[in-house]
Amino acid sequence: MLATVSLVQGQAIVVAFMGSMIAILVHFLKENCASWSDYLLMMTSGLIAASVTGIAMVTVMVILTILVMKMGMNPDNVSSFSASIAGDVSAVAVMILCANKFFEDRQLLHSVGPVVVIFYLILMPITLFLASRNDSTKDVVGSGWFPIIIGMILSSVAGVVFDIATEHFGTIAIFTPIIMELEDVLLLSSPQESRHTSI
Repeated sequence: MLATVSLVQGQAIVVAFMGSMIAILVHFLKENCASWSDYLLMMTSGLIAASVTGIAMVTVMVILTILVMKMGMNPDNVSSFSASIAGDVSAVAVMILCANKFFEDRQLLHSVGPVVVIFYLILMPITLFLASRNDSTKDVVGSGWFPIIIGMILSSVAGVVFDIATEHFGTIAIFTPIIMELEDVLLLSSPQESRHTSI
């Protein structure tokens, strides 16, 4: 379990850091100005949200998998649906709470934010090292980055395209929940389709 938690934490920190960098770059290119306080807010909130939800999701998924297996069911039929919904909701909720707190109290942000960023940058290689020492997670540490990075790039490009679309077509924002729900439905139907095609 420690290796799994270490792997998820390492990946969460990398993704949160990369996501923050992409958001900062897009903001800088779009606004043509730097707001270091806002950048620190994005990075701190993203790192805390990714870390907290990563630990929570690993714990929930391990417990859920054990319970479902004891009931004689296949955990794959339950876990992807649960992870998709709970992961999205909890990550957004934690990020909103952190960002709201730091936005209201900029003095707290300027005193705690750099410490949080430095802490997670130090923790990142430690967690990945621990995950690489375990037989069940070492392959993912080495080769599991491609789908994560591709997913981040696609998500970031989709965000930029959606931002441009809302500038030209204001009513498209109404369809955001439908678009996001379709993404989840397609994601959740993939394992089921994979099972059908491999029979």
